[in-house]
Amino acid sequence: MKYLLSILCTVFICLSSNGQDAQFSQFFNTSAYNNAATTGVFSGNDRVVIAYRDQWSSIVDGGGFKTFMASYDHKIWFGSNTLTLGALVLRDQVASDQFSQTLAQFNIAYNLQLSGSKYQKNGFSQYLSAGFNAGLGQYNLKSRDIWFGNQYDIPNAIIDQSIDALEARVGETLSSGFYPDFGLGLMYYALMGKYNSVYAGASLQHVNNPNISLIDNGNTVQESKWSINAGGE
Repeated sequence: MKYLLSILCTVFICLSSNGQDAQFSQFFNTSAYNNAATTGVFSGNDRVVIAYRDQWSSIVDGGGFKTFMASYDHKIWFGSNTLTLGALVLRDQVASDQFSQTLAQFNIAYNLQLSGSKYQKNGFSQYLSAGFNAGLGQYNLKSRDIWFGNQYDIPNAIIDQSIDALEARVGETLSSGFYPDFGLGLMYYALMGKYNSVYAGASLQHVNNPNISLIDNGNTVQESKWSINAGGE
């Protein structure tokens, strides 16, 4: 049964996936990156997060995925409600910086208490959080040593880069330029005592479908992405 489920999941991913943003295994520690509505959803008034991943370095020639993210949130209280301002930077690179993404993002979220009190330690309290993020991103591709299947000369077993238009740009860095990027998020959560909670939320990223083409006058649209998250403790 478990093998059948694995096959079905693999087929589903292959049929529905067009691409993805940088992902962290411990996604619950990078919540502000995944959903703007989680900005400010933490105990205390300030939060600093630093995350790093190094993935598939032994498989991908020249190094795998290396991703660094840092974020900071600060709460402003309005009675039992909070307005939280945050900032986030991300650097994602593949194969020793051959292909990279840089992102700087500003987050803002309002956390509304639906029931309970600010200083309630036990009992039941509910919250609704809405968030928005705006940022600037850039993709870069170093064209040195990059080749494609149609450039492989089978009879002579060599790579002929003169076949492709990129041949004239070997060694040059292709860039998307800075593009604006916007996202929205919404989350509901409830606290039931000091150590018990449930939550559910959704976010929509890249709502403006930015043009991330690496080619001059090109048009490569970054599709919008829905994320749904739920859990409990």
